[in-house]
Amino acid sequence: MRRPARAAVLALVVAGIVAGFLVMCPDAWRDLSPSTPGGLFRRAKGVREPEALSRLSSIPFYRALARSDGLRVATLDGDGRLHVEIDVRALAAPHLRAVGWVGLTDLLPASATGTIEQAGGPGSVSHEWWEFTAPAPLLDVLDRSPVEATPGIAWSAVPQGADATLELRLRPGAVSDPSLGGDALAAWRERIELVEKLLGRDIRGELAADLAGPIVVAIYDKAGELDALAIVPLVRSDRVSGLLQTVFGLGALTDRAAIRSYREVTTGSFGADPGLKISVAVDGPLFIAATSQGRLESAIDARRLDPSRRTTSPGTGTDVAWSARSTSEFVEQGWCRLAHCAVDSRTPHRETHAVLRPSGQAGWRLEGAGAAPAITADPLVPILMSVAGRRRHS
Repeated sequence: MRRPARAAVLALVVAGIVAGFLVMCPDAWRDLSPSTPGGLFRRAKGVREPEALSRLSSIPFYRALARSDGLRVATLDGDGRLHVEIDVRALAAPHLRAVGWVGLTDLLPASATGTIEQAGGPGSVSHEWWEFTAPAPLLDVLDRSPVEATPGIAWSAVPQGADATLELRLRPGAVSDPSLGGDALAAWRERIELVEKLLGRDIRGELAADLAGPIVVAIYDKAGELDALAIVPLVRSDRVSGLLQTVFGLGALTDRAAIRSYREVTTGSFGADPGLKISVAVDGPLFIAATSQGRLESAIDARRLDPSRRTTSPGTGTDVAWSARSTSEFVEQGWCRLAHCAVDSRTPHRETHAVLRPSGQAGWRLEGAGAAPAITADPLVPILMSVAGRRRHS
C-alpha cells in the first residue's frame, strides 16, 4: 500500500512543488517594487550585444545562459542595466530531460523578458525583474486574486532557524482540476484516481475545498544535514485527518509505515521509497509533512511555543502569489549544479529574496533582490533534483 500513501501526499503538494520549474530561466523586501526602473527594455529578437554577453557571463549563474541558444536577446541600456529575453522551454528542457521530467517542458512559459541591475562589482546581482507571458500552465495553478496582508496560519508551525522558506497561494480548485498539468502530469493523475477509487474518496475535491491559505515550505540546512517541512492550512481538518488515519492503518498492516503519537497528535512515517522519506500529521487546522520525524515533531512543538521561537513571515504584500527567501548553502549549490557554476564555500551565504506577482490579465512578474539571481531563492527545485538524483541512482 505504498502507492496510496505516496499519492495522497503528492496530491497535497504537487501544484506547489512544480512551481519552482516555472521560472528556470534578489536587499530587503521593501526594495521589491512592482515598477521596473525604465520598464522592461525590449529589442528586436536576435540582438546579442558583445558587451551585454560579457556582463552576463560575469554572473556565475548566468554564464551558461550567455552561451545558450535559449538566449534570444542580450543588451545594455544607458544606465548599465542588462536586458535579456530567453526561451524558457529550450533552456529548461535539458535539465528536465536529465531527470525524466521532459514532459513538464510544455507547461513552462514560452519566453521570459528580464532586466538585471548589478551593484558591488562584476558578477553581482542586486535587483531583477522578469516578465513571463501567457500561456504558462504551471503558473496558472497560482492564485491571482489579492489577499489580506496578515501572515498565514501555516507560519505558526515553522520552527525558528529556517535557512530558506517559500510561501505560495494555490488557485481555488487547481488541485481538483481534472486536466491539471495536461499530458505532462497524466500519469500522476491516473495514480491519484486509482487511490481515490480504492478508498472511495474524492481526495482532490476534498483538498480543494479544505485549502485555507498560503502553503509554507521551510528548509533547515545545518552542518551538512538537510531537513524540509511543508505546512498546508485547512478550512476543516477532519476529512484530511480521516484520510490519514486510513492511510496510517493500511501502512501499519503492511509494515510500510511507523505510527506514533506525539503531544497527542498521531503521526506516520513512510520511508520505503529510495530518496523519499516523509513523516506526516494533522495538527489542529494544519496538515504537516516533513523529511524526518524529528522535524515533524519540531513543527508540532512550534505551534505550542512562544511566537518569538518561530520563523516569521517576511510579509510580501497582498498581490504576491509566490515568495521565497534563502541563505541556504544547499539551495545555492543545487541551483549552481543546474547552471553549471561553482559555489565559493569561503563566501558567506547572503540572503536572496524573490516574489511572483500577476502582471496584466494573464502574465506574471518575478522580482528579486539580494546577492544572487531571483530564482535561486527557491528551495524546491534543488530538493526535487536531489530526490530525483537519489532515486535514479538507487
